[in-house]
Amino acid sequence: MNRNEIQTKRATIVGLLDKAHLVEAIDRLNELVEQVSRIDIKDDFARVRTNYSFLLDYLSRGVNDPERAKLHRQLRSTLYELTDRCTMALCHDTAYDVFYTRRRELAAVVLTSIINDYRSALNRLAMLEAVPAEQRNEGAINTLVAECEQLETKLFNKVWSTYPTSRSQEQELVDFFALDEVPWHVKALLVSALLVGSLTFYDEAKLALLLKLYLHSPHIEVQMRAITAAILVMKAYPRRAAISTNIAQLFQAIGDTPHAASDLAAVQMQLVRSRNTDNVKRQIKDEIIPGIMKMRPDLSKFSGKPIDIADFEANPEWQQWLEDSGMEKKMEEFSEMQLEGNDVFMATFAHLKSFPFFNTMSNWFLPYHDRHSVARQVLGDNQIIRESVLSDASFLCNSDRFSFCLTMAAMPQSARGALAQELKGNSEQLAELKREQLPDPTRMRAMIVNKYVQDLYRFFKLFSRRSEFVPIFDGDMDFTTLPFIEQYACDHDTQWFIAEFYFKHGFYADSLRYYRRLLNSESVNEQIYQKMGFAHQCLGQTAQALEDYKRYELARENDLWTLRHIAACHRDMGHLDEALDYYRKVEQLQPEKVASVLNVGHCLLDIGRHDEAMQQYLKADFLPDVKHRAWRPIAWCALLQRNFERSIDYYEKIEHDDTPTGLDLMNHGHVVLCQGDVKQAIALYRQALKAMKDDKKAFTEQFENDYNQLKTIGVNPEDLPLIIDAVISTNN
Repeated sequence: MNRNEIQTKRATIVGLLDKAHLVEAIDRLNELVEQVSRIDIKDDFARVRTNYSFLLDYLSRGVNDPERAKLHRQLRSTLYELTDRCTMALCHDTAYDVFYTRRRELAAVVLTSIINDYRSALNRLAMLEAVPAEQRNEGAINTLVAECEQLETKLFNKVWSTYPTSRSQEQELVDFFALDEVPWHVKALLVSALLVGSLTFYDEAKLALLLKLYLHSPHIEVQMRAITAAILVMKAYPRRAAISTNIAQLFQAIGDTPHAASDLAAVQMQLVRSRNTDNVKRQIKDEIIPGIMKMRPDLSKFSGKPIDIADFEANPEWQQWLEDSGMEKKMEEFSEMQLEGNDVFMATFAHLKSFPFFNTMSNWFLPYHDRHSVARQVLGDNQIIRESVLSDASFLCNSDRFSFCLTMAAMPQSARGALAQELKGNSEQLAELKREQLPDPTRMRAMIVNKYVQDLYRFFKLFSRRSEFVPIFDGDMDFTTLPFIEQYACDHDTQWFIAEFYFKHGFYADSLRYYRRLLNSESVNEQIYQKMGFAHQCLGQTAQALEDYKRYELARENDLWTLRHIAACHRDMGHLDEALDYYRKVEQLQPEKVASVLNVGHCLLDIGRHDEAMQQYLKADFLPDVKHRAWRPIAWCALLQRNFERSIDYYEKIEHDDTPTGLDLMNHGHVVLCQGDVKQAIALYRQALKAMKDDKKAFTEQFENDYNQLKTIGVNPEDLPLIIDAVISTNN
């Protein structure tokens, strides 16, 4: 049985267990068990099959068993685990995934041995560092630091590749997390080992340990990482977590803690924000950075030396330049995205993950600390840079801080010095801002989640072997159906935030899902119907959009924005008379607005009332500040009226006083063709094709769209394909 066959059978069995179809699941699992040579798996499977047979037999005989539901959950959970154990046993010796590679490497190493070696190394390091600074052996210290880091990586690999976690191993980890001598960053690192291991193969012991760490760890960083990891595991395996009495009890205990509601909301909100990371990355890469880089040459006219952006506030001329150039707006956009908690540095640091440091999987999850060998070797005693990198948790996530250090390693010493001076000012400003801010524990806890999710996002999106892991950042981030936390995920404020976030960033299907839930809220605002209508309209669901807009209209009868969109929906659905009624309402409310006047004309044109449409277009042309907006509809309407002179007059005005498009030149050609001047028409069509950048397909499709109008006016339909060929053939 090859790897794909094994995974296919596993998926089938898991699907059956998800539906609680245990008889069929047992039959399918038996096919895997027969391929396994391990006696322990065969014995456990036989025991489960026998126990389930007894349960069904007692049920069939009408025996009342108050423990039946509990036993059913236990048997189902065991079958899930047996399926994973069979999969692992069949793939263990041949698979080259990171998981199996690490598992084989550490098969002969027990967890206790690694922990003891690590504690020994920590004690020796503490003794060396206890010596007065002038007497320290820095070489020996650096060697021990490297040894500790190697053991931390080994410990990470052992924890995440262990499955299933035994009770003794779970207790060893509980004891390890309780040790004061173990640095907090190692405990935080192992949280990620528990996460990645549980995502590879669901392990209730690991999930339970994550929840216990949230409840009992004295380190806030460990707490917030643990609850984030636990939610992600439950998101990946909701049905398996739901049948666990142990997990249910732990969540009950979590519900009694003072920070539970705000912490779970922070996790959910940040994971929702992660869905917008690609959009933010694209905006920064394609808009903000190119815009700023394009303006850089203009900076030299103010000074012969580099200018600190903060200095622009001191010079009115510079400030005016910022406004005129558009640079200020770009900077404001960047700052706003950062303040909202968006991952604004993914675009910058995605290219800085090719250092050998990131070939070690555990380093993607390692909290930044200045005792790490990377920081010690690169930053040395440069306190300014060290403080600048660490000073503000909102600046960079841990992974990006390591990238920052590794990038600096490639700089000449003089460049590092210049950077130190630049960062000194920033560090002082950040320190001042911190002094001015009141302590906010809730905000601090949310910030930890923010940075941890960014670290996780980088691993699952950038790690060279990411395809071997569950893509936790793909798909929706809906937590309202997760077991034990739905009461927090369904909180009104949280759902409103998520709905608005999705709506703002164009995730319209997701926003609708949340808006619908909010409709049952007592404090629902009628504006929700307007937003739902717009979301439906953007998704092409025009009938639903119209229904929502009409509901909003009941509350706000003369809302111009809504009236325009109702009219557009009617027009898209072919309800031209209804659309005309709404466009006229808009025109009555905004008689001097050119768009209102033109929309009435467009609708009349669609209906075929060309004379009335022309009156609207001429009316619009007399309005102030029209900027030629009525010329094109006048020219086209005149063509349909067979008023060729007026049509040509306006197309010539467009070509002389405006910037003609390929469509303008094509329409001008149509008028000349209708007059019978084929030669001049083809000349204009050739200009149109050139304006369309010689896109023959686009030209042909647009021309063919106009066949019916041209035939109605009187052009010989048999000539039209010939004319297209005549135009295109000269451009081969």
